[in-house]
Amino acid sequence: MATSTIVWIIVIVIVVVLLLAALGWALQRRRLQQRRAEAEQIRAETVAESRQVRQREAIADEIDPTSETVDEAEYSPGRHRTT
Repeated sequence: MATSTIVWIIVIVIVVVLLLAALGWALQRRRLQQRRAEAEQIRAETVAESRQVRQREAIADEIDPTSETVDEAEYSPGRHRTT
């Protein structure tokens, strides 16, 4: 094989490797941006739900101020509270 052919093969291999690395980097960035957007949406939903819970608690306290609220430390999903 001629020296120029070997040089061209090496150049082509390097270019292909660089293109694959760039593609992988771009896909990783895109996934990261999607995950960040999803996380922001989850945070916004959590804030909205938290507000709704506080409003419901305030309404419940107005209706029956003697009622107890469930302490988060005492509550675990799937377990009934015993008093």
